[in-house]
Amino acid sequence: MDALLQFVVSPQIALLLLFVLAIEALVLFVVWQRSSKGLPPLEIVSFLGAGALFAIAIGGAYAGVSPVVMGMILFAAFLFHLLDIYLRWKA
Repeated sequence: MDALLQFVVSPQIALLLLFVLAIEALVLFVVWQRSSKGLPPLEIVSFLGAGALFAIAIGGAYAGVSPVVMGMILFAAFLFHLLDIYLRWKA
């Protein structure tokens, strides 16, 4: 149990999250490309981009990244989130 707790509170958890998001993106892109069903690529990038940047922010927080860098990462995640909202309202 201690090993799991150590993993969860380490920067490596962000790598696991990024890996899962990459697999999700790959599956969604392949489904869209083969069947033209599901979300178009820009929408996939918009919501997964926000999630990926939040995962990077979590890893950065555990690694002790400076507040300025954290702010830049979170601002970039906010921009992806705004893009996602715009694309949903536009549809």
